[in-house]
Parts: sequence; C-alpha cells; structure tokens
Amino acid sequence: SSGINAEYGVKESALRPILKHTSANLAGTTRAYDLRLKKTDHLRSATSAAERLQKPVVKQSTVDELTSKLADFSVLEDVDAEDKENPLMCSEYIIDIYEYMRQMETVFAVEPDYMESKTDITEKMRGILVDWLIQVHQKFKLLHETLYLTVLIMDRYLSMTDINRKKLQLVGVTSMLIASKFEETHTPACLVTCLCV
Repeated sequence: SSGINAEYGVKESALRPILKHTSANLAGTTRAYDLRLKKTDHLRSATSAAERLQKPVVKQSTVDELTSKLADFSVLEDVDAEDKENPLMCSEYIIDIYEYMRQMETVFAVEPDYMESKTDITEKMRGILVDWLIQVHQKFKLLHETLYLTVLIMDRYLSMTDINRKKLQLVGVTSMLIASKFEETHTPACLVTCLCV
C-alpha cells in the first residue's frame, strides 16, 4: 500500500497521525457496521451460487433463472423481522425500496467500456485504486454500502471526464468522502483532512 501512496504523491507517514486520531470515531460506527453485516449476510448466501460459477461464459438460461429468483423477494429471508416493532427502521417499506433500487441500478448503469476512451489513465490504474479504496474501507470499518457507492460515484465521474493520473487518487478519496456522507453515521475525519492538505 505504501507503493501506491508514493506513486500518487501521498506519504503514508503523513496519514498515521490522522488515522490514529480518528480511531475514536470507529467506536460509534462499529455497532452500525456489525448490524449491517448481519442484515446483508442473507444476500451473500443468495448470490453465492452465482459467485461459485467458474466458467467464463454463463448460459443465458442460468442468468435468467438467477435473476428471477432474486427478483422474487418472497424467496429471500425477511431480515427485518426483528425490526418490525421499531418505527425508525421502516421495515414495511423494504421490499418497495429494494425494487426501486434495482430499477434505478439498471437505468443509471455506467457503460462497461468507458475506460477505453481515457487518454492518461488505464483499467489497471483503476483496479489499483479500487484495491486501495478497499483497504481504506476495511481500515475504518465502513459499511459495505459505502464502498459500493464509492466505486459507483468514482466510475460515474470517470465516465464523464478525462482526468490526469495524478488526480486519480484524489477522485477516489473524494468519492469515498461523498459516499460516507450518505451512508455512515460518522464520516472518518482523515478523509476530510486528506482533502484539505
């Protein structure tokens, strides 16, 4: 990870005091992180069959079958059963929320080949950046949704603009800051500090 930081001009030693300072913020988000992990475990089991496929090309019938199973929300375990009594969790709307999010995901999908038109950055650079963002995500124990939203924001921005490779890590950190403002209870202060330096 230090090589990646040095490549983009960020010294890891400069981040150490910031990371140490924000460890107090982690206590507040650990409980929310653990609860979200528990609620998303059922989704992993539903999609684990698709992840186990080792063939590079999947038959269309298999894709249609998995899509129909995932589209039928009655197949999924009701993860909000224990929250039915809590009005703040809005568990009665969860199926509608998931259906809406699934529709919006297809409407606002990023083009899969957008990196081919870039002049200064490559797919490999994007992959290195995503690996680094995953490490930052794990270091601060952020929610899974924060990581997914980070990559989505970054991809949508990169699909619309052609940036210099020196600014690529800044785009990644900024995307994580924006995503954490949406998803996290406490935004890690080091992300804000990194952007101000």
